[in-house]
Amino acid sequence: MMQLAVVYHVQEKNADAKRTLEEIIRDCPDKEPVEIARRHLGEYLKLGQDAPGFAEKDIDGRDTSLEKMRGKVVVVYFFDPGASAISEGQFLKRAREEAVKAGRGDDLQIVGVSIGTDRKEIAIYRAQARADWMLFHDGRGIDGKFARLYDVRGLPSLTVIDRKGKIRFYNISGRDFRNCIAKLLEENRDPRR
Repeated sequence: MMQLAVVYHVQEKNADAKRTLEEIIRDCPDKEPVEIARRHLGEYLKLGQDAPGFAEKDIDGRDTSLEKMRGKVVVVYFFDPGASAISEGQFLKRAREEAVKAGRGDDLQIVGVSIGTDRKEIAIYRAQARADWMLFHDGRGIDGKFARLYDVRGLPSLTVIDRKGKIRFYNISGRDFRNCIAKLLEENRDPRR
């Protein structure tokens, strides 16, 4: 049932995904899947809503904000650079490369937020993952400012925001992630529509 909910999520059949998660919560005798379904159901309430705004300096000292990225597809990705973030970051790199090949590289903005406590690990992560996207240091685990803003409860955590600033996907990866990004990049470029 959980896999079916994921398929519905990727297809943006959110009402079907929500019903499936509600069915898991109502009918599943096992506590763990029920808790996972409750967490995902909470995420569905955010889909289609305005993404939480932010205005901060990245680790290179550049001012940035979600508002400045309006009109682009934005991926906000939370990670711990001391954990398995290198392999997780590879699908971001692949999505960026595919967007560039499709002539849409400028339309995709990736924002990496390190919740690791050691700021020095971000430089190591950047070099090893060949991360060419904006990086921020939240530094206080899931209690950090960014993590609380995006309600991060575990890692990795990823939110995909459309050109209008609306949350469209969360916690998808691999081929599903790349397909969803490609779909959003093809949508209307005028954020006012």
